[in-house]
Amino acid sequence: IDRSNIDNLQNAILKIRNDCLKLEENATKYYKLKDNGNEFYKISLQERVELFLNEIKNIPDYSLLSFNYLLKLKHKFFNTFELFGEDMKNNIDLLFVKNKQLNEYQAILFVNYENKMNYTNYNTVETFLLKVKDKNVEKIDVKELKKLVKTQKLTARNDAEISKYSMPMIKLDDEIQN
Repeated sequence: IDRSNIDNLQNAILKIRNDCLKLEENATKYYKLKDNGNEFYKISLQERVELFLNEIKNIPDYSLLSFNYLLKLKHKFFNTFELFGEDMKNNIDLLFVKNKQLNEYQAILFVNYENKMNYTNYNTVETFLLKVKDKNVEKIDVKELKKLVKTQKLTARNDAEISKYSMPMIKLDDEIQN
């Protein structure tokens, strides 16, 4: 048995354990906040969105675990009404996409502060591109996002075109102004 292979395997196991401990530590922090008599949800939606976006720098290194962590964060930071709303009028949504140019997976956070679906006024929706590999967040204009989707620079995870039905809070059918 090659000693370097054993060392590599032990290092990989140690890294996964550390990532899991970090994930658990962060989850525990937010459970304490949430368990504090629902005080966490008294913080404004905008502040919780900022906390969520700030937490991106602490996600596990680029892997399936990092995307799983994003889903857990989404459910910790936002309540059921904000995630599912009434008549599909939710405040928060998260979509995983593939950046074809970089050949990496990313996520898009959709935030609708007004809880109204007004497809003609995109000022009610903010979108953020979560660059999981770089642990970075970029606010992205809705028109620019639509352009990236329409030109298939951002696709579904299997390289398929993102369906207008899977794009939350944004109407993809509109003509794109160049």
